[in-house]
Amino acid sequence: MLKRIITGLVLIIVLFVPLCIFSGTPAYPIVVSLLGGIAVFEITRCTGLHRNIPVLCASVLFMLSEGLCSWFVPEQHRLIVMFTIFTVYLLFMLFVLVFSKGKIDFSVFASQFFGVFYVTLGFTCIVMIRLLNDHIYLPVLIGPMVTDISAYFVGKFLGRHKLIPEISPKKTVEGSVGAIIITVIAFGIYGAVTGEPAGLPVPGFVVMGIAGAIVSVVSQVGDLVMSAMKRKFGIKDFGNIFPGHGGLMDRVDSIIISVPFIYALAYFVFKG
Repeated sequence: MLKRIITGLVLIIVLFVPLCIFSGTPAYPIVVSLLGGIAVFEITRCTGLHRNIPVLCASVLFMLSEGLCSWFVPEQHRLIVMFTIFTVYLLFMLFVLVFSKGKIDFSVFASQFFGVFYVTLGFTCIVMIRLLNDHIYLPVLIGPMVTDISAYFVGKFLGRHKLIPEISPKKTVEGSVGAIIITVIAFGIYGAVTGEPAGLPVPGFVVMGIAGAIVSVVSQVGDLVMSAMKRKFGIKDFGNIFPGHGGLMDRVDSIIISVPFIYALAYFVFKG
């Protein structure tokens, strides 16, 4: 437990603090995209397709291209460029599947494509949400951590009923509900203190509270989905670069699934 806490603090200091400091510079999308590339590698290693160099290279390149385009391509051309990149990647993967002549199992291929799309969508939205608003991206990145920590401690002391033991034996209903409540309160406090998002007909803490509920629920679902993927391929963690925490995907799986939902909400609020 102590090792997990220490590693978590190191992650915040080494990873998230620099991201916040350089969030308004080109360094932000570059670092986020590189992190996405590492996550894609971990997904590809999970499916066992990392030995297939064309699949590995194409998957990592897809993530890097989408992440960088989401920042550097002008807004009026961004959507068509990113959709074109996605289409090229999809066609390439389909060609690889067909010409593998059965050497790549379809369920493995589907898991690979889903995992890479999951990672790419999440990390790309982390870049784009910063372009959308200067403040909302920060709680969205930290929110899943609040949920994760809250679920752990509430479940540890109050947990009685297992949530979905077939996928994640340690998660409890009490921990899940407690995490949602604590995350909503944390987001509400952030909105009340900062006044963000401003210029709305309802108080900022109400909007942020709703965002907190979405982040908490969706992030827990994302964590369970990735747990199911790890169970399918018989691994405990996606990697081991963080002592006590596993790989990068083990730390960001709940973040990258919640960001697209909050991006959609934020887009509606600020541009709708």
